[in-house]
Amino acid sequence: MPGASRLLYYLLVNEPYKAITGRNYLGSRDVDLGFSMGAGDLRTSPFAHAMEVLTRDLGFRPISFRFMKEIDSETGETLDPDIAKRLPMYRIFQMYVDLVVDSVPGHFRETFGFVPPDEPLLSRVFASPEDRVEARAFRTTIWMPTPSMLLRMKLRSFPNRNKEHKKVKDLADIAALQLYARPRPLGVEPEVRRAFEDALENDEMEQASVDLGLDRATVETAVQTVLRR
Repeated sequence: MPGASRLLYYLLVNEPYKAITGRNYLGSRDVDLGFSMGAGDLRTSPFAHAMEVLTRDLGFRPISFRFMKEIDSETGETLDPDIAKRLPMYRIFQMYVDLVVDSVPGHFRETFGFVPPDEPLLSRVFASPEDRVEARAFRTTIWMPTPSMLLRMKLRSFPNRNKEHKKVKDLADIAALQLYARPRPLGVEPEVRRAFEDALENDEMEQASVDLGLDRATVETAVQTVLRR
């Protein structure tokens, strides 16, 4: 399954980014795991198995379509929810896992009780070696979208972000991938570009520049390069 996109940012972006800025690339509390649903019984699918491992073995609990657990920032141990309530906020790190699918099969809600986020471009990551990168992590081999595929996903999801900090993070990721990961030209569809530009607010570009520690002109040029390639 494709692993966390944040890991790919770290592998491809962190070294050149750190050489320029003197710090590691932006972290995230979110881990995205992607699944190709295909045919078959949903109850025995890899998606169902991942849910079981997260909740039974790793201590996550479901919150809507997400999975979350609280970690003691001093010890790194998973916290029981009742214990977490008695600790100060600075001791608690909330880790989230989102299970993303390439399509939502019928009866999904009836089977699992929720509808996960879907990204149709994931199907290409599973089907085409040219659209994925292999890496070793978590004692296994994982598939991750190439920088170009990640850029496509970010551009498509940006207009639907309903929280400003997530839009700003997407802008920072788009700029960083363009600046440091040397993605292939995208050929951005006109409707995707229009939707992205219509959703972009002026202060979001400024904040992404601050978060990256780069000047606004560099970040804005990188984003515009992605849109026009």
